[in-house]
Amino acid sequence: MRAGFVLAVAACSSHPGPVTPPPPHNDAPAAMTDAPDLHAAIRNDTIQFATMRPPEATLPTRGRRVVVVAPPEAVALARRGDVALLDQLVALLADPERAWAAEVMLAALTGNEADLVNDFQGSPESFRDVLGKNAPQRWQAWLATVRGKLQWDASRDQFVVR
Repeated sequence: MRAGFVLAVAACSSHPGPVTPPPPHNDAPAAMTDAPDLHAAIRNDTIQFATMRPPEATLPTRGRRVVVVAPPEAVALARRGDVALLDQLVALLADPERAWAAEVMLAALTGNEADLVNDFQGSPESFRDVLGKNAPQRWQAWLATVRGKLQWDASRDQFVVR
C-alpha cells in the first residue's frame, strides 16, 4: 500500500521541467546497498509464500516453484540477486525462529529443496524436527558444488545453475 501511495504522489507531482525516464532494465543483480535488515525480514512467523507449477513441470505437486510474497522486506531481498545472501540465509537455518523462513527463501532463490518446502507448507513447525536440524549442512554442501555455476535470472528472480 505504501509503494502505491508513493507512486500516486509521484504521478501527481507538479515538478516543473522534463521527466527523467527510468533506467533500462538490467539483468544484473541489484547491489545490496539499502537492503532490508535480514533478521527483521526473515522470520518464521511472518514469511509467506506461494508455490506455482511451472510450464515444464510434469507432475502437479512435484517441481513446483516457491515464490516469496510477504513480508515486503523478504520480497525485496528475494529480488536482489545477491549471491552473498545465500550464505547469510544458510546461517539463519540454525536459528529456530528463522529456520523455516530461511529454507523458504533459499528454495525461492535457487529452486533447490522447493519440493521440501511444498511438502512442509501445511506444517512448517515440523520441518525443524524432521529435516531442519541438518539443513545448514545440506545447503552448505549443495552450495559448495554449484556456487561457481550460479547465475541470476532476473526474469525468474532466481539463481539458476549454468
